[in-house]
Amino acid sequence: MKKGQLLSQPFIYIFALILGALILVWGVKTVMDLRETSELVELGTFVKDMESEVNKYFFYDEGAARNFDLRLPDKIKYMCIINPETFDRNKKCIIKSKTGELSERDCNTIEDSLTLKLVANSNNKNNIQFLPTTAARISKFKIEHLIPEKNDQALCIINAGKMKIVSKVSHVEAS
Repeated sequence: MKKGQLLSQPFIYIFALILGALILVWGVKTVMDLRETSELVELGTFVKDMESEVNKYFFYDEGAARNFDLRLPDKIKYMCIINPETFDRNKKCIIKSKTGELSERDCNTIEDSLTLKLVANSNNKNNIQFLPTTAARISKFKIEHLIPEKNDQALCIINAGKMKIVSKVSHVEAS
């Protein structure tokens, strides 16, 4: 080999290593983005399915009921349901565990210091809130006709729990 070729060979190896590292970084970033997208799709599918069930039960006879499994991304700890028109911030939130047991806690400090950011005012008609709010890009949704059993309190159901929906005359009640 000529002397010039020997001097350029290390640069080729260095360039190949840098290029390999860039491809590896790009691959890891793409996988992470794809994972986040799949969680958003999972959340969107859940909300769409729940909305479909609520709309179906809204037109059923009063008293028709169904249990609805919460299958949400792992990052989401709670799904909270409120009636934005009658929600009372001073009352405690009802927490439903995976086993179906109900307990009451202060809405501002739900387990692990997750802050329940339920904005119930005239400008906000969202009645579904996923916690923590940082778990998904969109954490608030509106599902027509769905309200919690206790109209002035938030119902927060732990992820992987069950929610019961019951058809009433003018709405569908969640418990």
